[in-house]
Amino acid sequence: MTSGMAVVTGGAAGLGMIITRSLSRQGLHVVIADRDNEAGQAAVEQVEQAGGQASHVAIDMSEEQQVRQLPERLGRLGRQA
Repeated sequence: MTSGMAVVTGGAAGLGMIITRSLSRQGLHVVIADRDNEAGQAAVEQVEQAGGQASHVAIDMSEEQQVRQLPERLGRLGRQA
């Protein structure tokens, strides 16, 4: 098992969710960076129900300011864990 954190952009659905599940099964805490808050929270619940750890960060990757703030937001998540 691996420990650490992985960020998956668009991780709440489709290929992103497949990657999220795979990384979670490897023991990583997966941060689901997705602009769809409802889908992001649902994805966190799915990962947790499968025994993994996940968090959701609502972000629109097409918005430069939101992308610039992502490292700070991830740092806050790390301190909470």
